[in-house]
Amino acid sequence: MVEESKEGFALSQLEEEYSEVRNMPHSEVEEMICHYRKRGLSEEDAQRVAHIFSQYEDFWVHHMMAEELGIQMPRGGTAAMKSGLATGTSFLVFGLVPLLGLMISTGLR
Repeated sequence: MVEESKEGFALSQLEEEYSEVRNMPHSEVEEMICHYRKRGLSEEDAQRVAHIFSQYEDFWVHHMMAEELGIQMPRGGTAAMKSGLATGTSFLVFGLVPLLGLMISTGLR
């Protein structure tokens, strides 16, 4: 359930970023220039990087999701289910380890 919530949030943010890139491209470039400056790039380099990256919409949006928002890209519904199954299975398997020791020691008496 947590994975599904994360996926839903990431998907809504992805849609919002695409909308902003299409409707306010200049402000998105300015935001990322500011972000790059905070990360240590010179003004000239920050502008150059932002202007180059912004020419490639999909790359630009994915890059902003990771850099600006710190959000992983949505992986789809099956990824959330696989993650849940892996968590549940590991919980069962590793939860049984202490019980096996107890069952073995009790059976030896």
